[in-house]
Amino acid sequence: MTDFNDRFVRLLRATAAKETQTWTLDQTALAVLDGEGMLALALNAGASVAPEARPWVQNRMAALRLRDQLHGRVLGRLADINRQLPEPMLLFKGEALARNLYSDSASRQRNDLDLLVPEPALTATLNALQSAGFRLQQALTSRYARFEVVLDAGLPTPVGLDVHIRPFFRPWRLQHRPYDRLIKDASPLPGWPDIPAPSAGDAILLAALHLAKNPHQRAIWWFDLHLLRHVPGAEATALATHLTPDDRAIVELTLARARLLFESEAEAVSWPAPERLSRLSAWWRDTSALPTASAQIRFCAELLGFGVRRSNR
Repeated sequence: MTDFNDRFVRLLRATAAKETQTWTLDQTALAVLDGEGMLALALNAGASVAPEARPWVQNRMAALRLRDQLHGRVLGRLADINRQLPEPMLLFKGEALARNLYSDSASRQRNDLDLLVPEPALTATLNALQSAGFRLQQALTSRYARFEVVLDAGLPTPVGLDVHIRPFFRPWRLQHRPYDRLIKDASPLPGWPDIPAPSAGDAILLAALHLAKNPHQRAIWWFDLHLLRHVPGAEATALATHLTPDDRAIVELTLARARLLFESEAEAVSWPAPERLSRLSAWWRDTSALPTASAQIRFCAELLGFGVRRSNR
């Protein structure tokens, strides 16, 4: 397994450098790359495929291309809706990165589209989406404990939309990059000027904090950071942002690990194990982060199911 891991890291670096890799990929290696979101990128970099795996690769690449085209159709509909909204939906995470960073957006695997809207505009935005044919699949909303609003684009092949009112919903991250900060420096999405997306500096912050809260860290998320680092001025802008000492350490370490993974001359860095809190410790951290006793009481009540609004299609 160590030999496989070493070869996998070499393959990631060769992919980043667009160098031809001599490792012939069998079904196991292809499945790992696919699970890590790096399959199309490795193939585009010239990785060779074992003959018996070629039919599977052809089918998988066709599926990725179809997914990319379907997402493009959905983006066109979202652009039409945004022209009618006083506060536009902001596209972020995988779809925004695919369109902004990758010369071939189909090579950046993703399964849905993530939209950020200001909380006061949530109802109007959902009404506009549903009027345009998007179908509500699930809505679970609360003030502090959980927020999940999922819609389907209404196409024969399902395309999901996740609507957010904050990039991170746990109480200790409620103030991290809210809508008004992100929209201030947002740029039009290439090909869809009516859809804003975060600046590269903000995208670095979102990606770094997202990685820090996920025990499973897919290689494609690190590759996104690798590409974002090379957007002129993005890394300096991200680090110049007013951050808490803990968040600055997270961003700096995350950027350092992206260098380590994808640049063969990168210096070694220490990397702490992902934080794994007990439920009680996580509850205390979240509760302590809320500013008032009433907010803390409401959060605890929502954890027990009180004040949580649920609706399904």
